[in-house]
Amino acid sequence: MKTLDYNIPGYQLSNKTITNSAMVFVLLLLWFTLPKLLSIWQPTVGLLDEGIWQLILLSIISFMGIVALCWWLLHHYWQNLGLPQLNNLVLQFKTLTSWQQISFYWASFALLLVTAMGCLVAVL
Repeated sequence: MKTLDYNIPGYQLSNKTITNSAMVFVLLLLWFTLPKLLSIWQPTVGLLDEGIWQLILLSIISFMGIVALCWWLLHHYWQNLGLPQLNNLVLQFKTLTSWQQISFYWASFALLLVTAMGCLVAVL
């Protein structure tokens, strides 16, 4: 009698995928446990006070989702446009003067901060 081998090809998960999945799991766990922990910590808290923490958590989740979506779109369009690899741009970034690098860092930080505030304002 012949034995059939039903091996499914293995799927390798990268460390980044595992880290992102763990972060989503922790955020969802916080979503469900924060109101209960708040009501245990302060029994006189109302439903509205419990919901504020969930709204802040929702804004964090939406910010992380928007950043991930923007990164994916940038990577997708970057390849389709035939632009140079990101590694090449990093090498060119290191050739900039220090004030140009600092201004680029500040501009990136400001854009991320405005996006995070926009997510928080949209949820609240």
